[in-house]
Amino acid sequence: MSSDPRLADIEAQLEDVVSNNGRPSDKKESIGTILVGLASERAELFHGSDGKTYATITVADHVETCLVRSGHFRRWLAQLAYDTLGKAPGGQALADTTAVLDGQAAFAGDEHPVCVRLGGDDRVIHIDLGDASCGGRDHCDGMEAG
Repeated sequence: MSSDPRLADIEAQLEDVVSNNGRPSDKKESIGTILVGLASERAELFHGSDGKTYATITVADHVETCLVRSGHFRRWLAQLAYDTLGKAPGGQALADTTAVLDGQAAFAGDEHPVCVRLGGDDRVIHIDLGDASCGGRDHCDGMEAG
């Protein structure tokens, strides 16, 4: 150890690097890591049978399903970071967060059928009218099949 006080911080940082197998210490979580945790708590992550990854998120008073790799989802993540942390995440933090959530949806998320504007099963056909008529319900309109 040096007796020069100006070098004390540098020596402490070097000791951290040596004790962490040659890497800088990860004492502080990145905004991307924090954002992954926040998004995982608030979004349902899943994948379709085609392998595409999706997130169901709450926007205002209704839920929306969007591709994890979409601009809409990135904007939701950015707003989530700002609302929760009081910080705007950088582009790299958003890219890292999206990559992790994409992997979680693909490999840890359930597989669900995804329909655009029209879907259903053997009992009900759901039609998305593309307007505010949903009123926060899970689907916009349903008609009995058969």
